[in-house]
Amino acid sequence: LNLEVVEEIFKYGLELANQYNINFTASMVTNATILNSEVKRVFNTYKNAVNLNVQLSVDGIKEIHDNYRVTKGGKGSFDIIEKNIPEWKALFSDNMDRLSVHGCSNHDTLPYLYENYIFFRETWGIPRIWFMPIHSETWFDEDLIIYGEQLNKIVDYILNDVKITGKIDEVINYAPIDRCLDPDRFFLPCSAGKSFIT
Repeated sequence: LNLEVVEEIFKYGLELANQYNINFTASMVTNATILNSEVKRVFNTYKNAVNLNVQLSVDGIKEIHDNYRVTKGGKGSFDIIEKNIPEWKALFSDNMDRLSVHGCSNHDTLPYLYENYIFFRETWGIPRIWFMPIHSETWFDEDLIIYGEQLNKIVDYILNDVKITGKIDEVINYAPIDRCLDPDRFFLPCSAGKSFIT
């Protein structure tokens, strides 16, 4: 929404990196509804220079997403986002590791976690996926059981892929399971204030 500021951050970060001989990278989160020619110009200009990572904040399948993510006019935003997915993927076709989907979960959407994961992974074809619980929502003890069941389905899917391909890519692609491969990250889920600023 404020593309001029985004571009200025990229420019300034690269200036500082050059001045102080440091590495500058950038990440951003977007609701993925706006992807016009100017956004594409800025991303194509800077994405490799700043090793840009983009998270598409989408909660899940249409029925789930549209319950919570609505436009100013009150309509669900899923169809707008889905129309843009091929272009988002094209922007990062040289390195899909820099594009991910980040969904928010609450008590009502938790039973659809596996279905949402499969949709992002197989229908949209985006490998890097993670879901975050909305901490301010009301949660119940039984939600832990549901989360365990849903996560086990995702783990089974991932481990089956590892058995078939012999590669651990799918483990790396799904947070928080990727933490199992890096014990140091297990206790530091977010590096804000440590290795990056927001």
